[in-house]
Amino acid sequence: SLPANADRAFFGCILGAGGPGFILTEDQAQELLEKGPKWRDVVRPLLVGEDLTQRPDHSPGRWVIDFGFKTLEEAREYPEALEIVRELVKPARDQVSRESYRRNWWRFAEPIRGMRQALADLSRYIACPALTSGRGGFCWVDSWAIATGQATVFAFDDDYSMGILSSAIHEHWARARSSTFRTDFRYTPSSAFATLVWPQPDEGARAAVADAARGMIERRDELC
Repeated sequence: SLPANADRAFFGCILGAGGPGFILTEDQAQELLEKGPKWRDVVRPLLVGEDLTQRPDHSPGRWVIDFGFKTLEEAREYPEALEIVRELVKPARDQVSRESYRRNWWRFAEPIRGMRQALADLSRYIACPALTSGRGGFCWVDSWAIATGQATVFAFDDDYSMGILSSAIHEHWARARSSTFRTDFRYTPSSAFATLVWPQPDEGARAAVADAARGMIERRDELC
């Protein structure tokens, strides 16, 4: 693993036992968001693998209550959301063997602190399906959206990084160093990304890669 690649690539969050109880309908999400701007902190678009492989614009197709690493006292500032989780998630959490999951029933089972910290100052990030039978399909995601473990998240917001991650060089490297599931390719950040040696181009070449990445995304959007 290379130090320069640390804290840049992550699997998304794992909702865990009672996970469906965190999911909101469109109407529920909008009703909660209408309560005020601060509700955007806990009512967020949810990105899953199917969004990246089946939705033409790769946008999140679900909404979720996400308390992140908030304490229970902090979660009580959003009473309607907390009550939904208390009713639909807590009963399942009360039955699991891991004590931390039972104690922190209002949180995702694995909220992934490192990923949240890495994305905190970004307006967008790069994601690809964690498991795919085809090419990685790297795409831009608004940082408001929270990804599940069905997605691999990359803490970059620049076009040059999109170009490198979308390149054939990265694909061949990742396939050689990642695992498979049946016939599918499972992108593994710890071996495929952490070990990737990035090119160090001059300013002109870097700009060319960024331009190519923007063109690729624009053309893909046109075709989709």
